[in-house]
Amino acid sequence: MVRVTSPAALLLLTLGVAGCRGAASDPPDRPEVTVATLNLMNQAADWPARRARLAWELGPLAADVIAFQEVLDVEGAVRQTDWLRSLPGTCRFDPMIVYEGKAPFGLAVVSRLPIVGGSAVELPSTEDDPRLLQRVLLETPTGPLLVANTHLSAGKDAAALRHAQAEAIAAALPRGGPTVLVGDFNAPWGAPELDPLRERFRDAWTAAGRDPSIPTRDPTNPLVASSGAAAARIDLVLVEGFDANPRAARRFADRPDDAGTWPSDHAGVAVRLVLPDVQSQIVIESPPEWE
Repeated sequence: MVRVTSPAALLLLTLGVAGCRGAASDPPDRPEVTVATLNLMNQAADWPARRARLAWELGPLAADVIAFQEVLDVEGAVRQTDWLRSLPGTCRFDPMIVYEGKAPFGLAVVSRLPIVGGSAVELPSTEDDPRLLQRVLLETPTGPLLVANTHLSAGKDAAALRHAQAEAIAAALPRGGPTVLVGDFNAPWGAPELDPLRERFRDAWTAAGRDPSIPTRDPTNPLVASSGAAAARIDLVLVEGFDANPRAARRFADRPDDAGTWPSDHAGVAVRLVLPDVQSQIVIESPPEWE
């Protein structure tokens, strides 16, 4: 069990996404939080050049929480975790696998909000391609917020495995407070394998009034075109326990710089959420592995 009492003196942060647009129906009199997700594409395709482009994107984004997938620390290179720790906030990294005993590969969350707990849960997967659910508990001006980050198995033949992973994710996320589930799901929101998540979560992108056909994996990006993958919106922000619609949503890291460098083979997604009404105390039941 993690017990979090929201301190009355907690500084109310200025939260938001620069340039966001979407369906805004509630008056701006409640605190907001911006949560984003991005697949880093590990260290492939000239990582130093991509890193510079990403830094240019992330500065004005000013997200309060950013979840990353495909984070890789290659020996002898600039470690991606070192770069993430240089960003504003606190970084938590959970490796899914360590290649050749020296190159951790996994999931990371960078948060400007205080991290008060966290753990990683193994998901059903093949022995050579382990998958995780990363759970991070944050303190916000209105109480605790659970942010979960994942990267489901890829491939058309992995639909049944993704369904099992979705079931495991739903079972591993405690109820009782606001939850944001983000990541690279390797399947669009309407795919049957995500049924266990649709029973519980809302798609923040469409709830914010955005076009569901806008892809995050887009073959107009040459890093995608070279793989032959079709256009699809597979990078998702899913929400539970929010009593107001997301105020805005946008893509980011979705275009090249003047030299033609694309930040990743995925576009990022950022969503601005209205935090629930203030609660003096919230108790979240969770498995023993929570810190």
